[in-house]
Amino acid sequence: KKSSEFSNSVMYALRILAAIRRKPGITTQELAEDCEISKRSVQRYIETLRLSGEWIEYDPSMRGWKLFHGVSMLIGDAFPEEFEK
Repeated sequence: KKSSEFSNSVMYALRILAAIRRKPGITTQELAEDCEISKRSVQRYIETLRLSGEWIEYDPSMRGWKLFHGVSMLIGDAFPEEFEK
C-alpha cells in the first residue's frame, strides 16, 4: 500500500511539473482540476518540487505558476543559451 501511495505522489508531482512547464502561468485551480486533487495538495506538491531543486515561482503578473527561465531540473531540460549568460 505504501508503494502505491508513493507512486501516486510521484505521479501527481510530475504531472504538476509537466503542466507548469507546458503552460506557464497556470493557476493552482487549473492544476487542481487537471489532477483532480485539492488546491492545498497542489500547493504541497509545488513546495515539494521546489525543495527538490525545481525553480517554480508564482508570477503575479500572470497570476499563475511558471518555471524560472522555463527550465526543469527533473525533466532534464538543457540550459538555454540565454540562461547560461
